[in-house]
Amino acid sequence: MEGSKNTAEVRIYVACLAAYNNGILHGRWIDAEQDAWEIYDEVQDMLKASPIGEAEEWAMGVRRPIGRVSAARRHAPLQMRFGW
Repeated sequence: MEGSKNTAEVRIYVACLAAYNNGILHGRWIDAEQDAWEIYDEVQDMLKASPIGEAEEWAMGVRRPIGRVSAARRHAPLQMRFGW
């Protein structure tokens, strides 16, 4: 379709659970097609910026389905660390 933008990019939304449990929505959209350790670093940066000090736990949602197998292969370090 002429003039339409390609929206095939896979993005995840990561949110701080400590903030959520205190009634605050704090998180960010992250490009899921980058290296797993880059994703990990972005999650850690999001947690450091949380309005709740020393936040550690987070949740993830996807913008587009990415499939369990492809996610596990692409993000093996995160799978090992967080049990995906």
